[in-house]
Amino acid sequence: MRSRLLPLLIVLMAAVLLALGFPLAVSTAAREQQQVIVDRIDDTTRFAALAQSVTVRPDTPGTCL
Repeated sequence: MRSRLLPLLIVLMAAVLLALGFPLAVSTAAREQQQVIVDRIDDTTRFAALAQSVTVRPDTPGTCL
């Protein structure tokens, strides 16, 4: 009896782990991808601000240097 029950339980546990693990992996990958996108947008904004501060002339009205 045990020799037939153990493989069945192992197969069922593997199925449950796959059924729960796949959506978790997908959501984790989506979250990490979104974080990378946000970091790249932040970097682009920072570099644009640095480039703008370098290109602004000090005698331009309305600048605060």
